[in-house]
Amino acid sequence: MRLMTGSKGGDTSNDEIAEFTDWILKVGDGNIGIGEDGLSEIEIPEENLILTDDDPVEAIVHRVQKRRSR
Repeated sequence: MRLMTGSKGGDTSNDEIAEFTDWILKVGDGNIGIGEDGLSEIEIPEENLILTDDDPVEAIVHRVQKRRSR
């Protein structure tokens, strides 16, 4: 995965991207939600959720296209 700041004037700050990057690394390294039974629960920040009652794939595509068009 590659995280980049938008050169088209997006509303995501470098601090927000750094925070998200650190969170992703911690999840990948197993440093978040470590359970004694081998199962883990992690909390996904609300701003990273794509909530929909409709087609989830369409919702993801729409959100990605929306961010790319900024």
